[in-house]
Amino acid sequence: SFGLGENVKFHATSDRDGYLTLVDLGTDGTVTMLLPNQFTPPMKVKAGQSVSFPAEGSDIELPILPPPGRGVVRVFVTPTPLDITIPSGSDFAEGDESFARAIAAAVKKAAGVVDGAVRLDTWATASLVYDIHN
Repeated sequence: SFGLGENVKFHATSDRDGYLTLVDLGTDGTVTMLLPNQFTPPMKVKAGQSVSFPAEGSDIELPILPPPGRGVVRVFVTPTPLDITIPSGSDFAEGDESFARAIAAAVKKAAGVVDGAVRLDTWATASLVYDIHN
């Protein structure tokens, strides 16, 4: 649970080698790819490695913005970086449901497909549900 204006930091430990992607499904319906972003390129992680975002000493801040409500942060570790372009002049790639579908397609492409289904042995994901209050 977070209050409006608080800054947040994420910590993750990967159980496999790969590239880390962090996506926020915000309380207002906006889907934002937090990592990678304009300032942080695709991040390669090793199994057992812990990472923080924003990194210690980084100038990036992640303030909690309105509206109050419930959101979800998803983290993906895939064998290759997701093929998502960060728009020129933007800090983060973001959009609506169509952007969420683009991320899902990029995860499918990065993970690989066997017999029409996404491989389950090449990637990992985790979710964090959060609440924003006034």
